[in-house]
Amino acid sequence: MRYQEPGTTIVWRSVDRERRIVQTAIPWTVVRHDARGVVLFISPGDAHSFWLARDDATSTLAWWYVNLEEPWRETAIGFDSRDHLLDLWSGPDGEWHWKDEDELTWAIAHGWVAPGRDAELRAEGERALERFKRGDPPLDEPWLDFRPDASWAIPVLSDTWRDFELG
Repeated sequence: MRYQEPGTTIVWRSVDRERRIVQTAIPWTVVRHDARGVVLFISPGDAHSFWLARDDATSTLAWWYVNLEEPWRETAIGFDSRDHLLDLWSGPDGEWHWKDEDELTWAIAHGWVAPGRDAELRAEGERALERFKRGDPPLDEPWLDFRPDASWAIPVLSDTWRDFELG
């Protein structure tokens, strides 16, 4: 595994490996990439989908987010995954909610997602919440105290983000 240095721009992509299609690409800045895990940062104003967000003006917690997806695969430009539509989010009050249930229902009805897959995704979401509540790594660190290095630039997508790569 290649470890990226803090401050490096990488690309997280949602890909359909069977169809060889890149569906979504988001540039992130590496906070940490080591044997313990991958922690990424995105500047306020850019797209966001994972872990936590703070109010830009006050730095207080805005929300936590659990994005259900395929396991990440490292690529030459960052990481590939595939979004599973159904997600969980929590505001500062700590109450968790399912997100995009309507999209998942539509996808099942139209053959994009296999019938019964919603139960598997909900079970995975419940496992993720248990990990969150236990504070499993990397959630055992004070991420609400994290501040990005002021020298980091806002990441932008490379020209090769659409190029599908295997492995």
